[in-house]
Amino acid sequence: MKRLHLALFTFFMSVQQAFAGQAFDENVARQTWDVMNRIEYRDSIPTGLLQAMGLVESGHKFGGKFMPWPYAVNVNKTVFETYTNKIEARDELNYLAESGFDRFDLRLDGERKYGLTRRAALNMIRNFDGEIMIRAAGISKKFETKEKAVSFVQQMKDLGITNIDVGVMQVNLKYHGDAFASLDDAFDPYTNVNYAVTYLMQHRKSRDWWGSVGRYHSGTGLHAKRYVRTVYDMYQLVHGMRG
Repeated sequence: MKRLHLALFTFFMSVQQAFAGQAFDENVARQTWDVMNRIEYRDSIPTGLLQAMGLVESGHKFGGKFMPWPYAVNVNKTVFETYTNKIEARDELNYLAESGFDRFDLRLDGERKYGLTRRAALNMIRNFDGEIMIRAAGISKKFETKEKAVSFVQQMKDLGITNIDVGVMQVNLKYHGDAFASLDDAFDPYTNVNYAVTYLMQHRKSRDWWGSVGRYHSGTGLHAKRYVRTVYDMYQLVHGMRG
């Protein structure tokens, strides 16, 4: 994995500090909700379906309210990297932690450990002799501003990480990055939702609405079914709120 130069890392840290203390703006969430309403009406999508998907993908609490949030990021798990030298394995784990990852999966000669903290993972590496496989377990974040979200994703991309879900509908940049002219566009609520609907409609040609929702999330049947159940439950809640 490509190393991030110290100067660049320092720059991104300063950007994050500059945005510290800003609050989530409920008006941004309301505007995002309105965008979903308009696109549902435009494309004859069942009322509340996009909102339900958005709440599952990026929902954020505002007091007693739960609303979709456009500046959400999910960095998916990295691939396993193999090390035969425990010092190199330790250095890689420390590097991943300093890059923002806080949970790690290890494989030690067939033994598997998932969701370890940095400290727990380092202790296992320290006491093990043999082949060590490491991957970062992923990061989920919501940012107060688009600028902060863009900066974080750019930092990840500079590390060579592209399997990242962004925006209110959590569009994956690895597979759909070409849909956006820039990261700024990817976090724009209208642009993000509009592309998500384009992708959803591709599957609608050969499936019913719920089959399309499942395929939107995954081509693996089990994952798709779980997602449909979750979105359907949220869909019922959305209609309850409307009623």
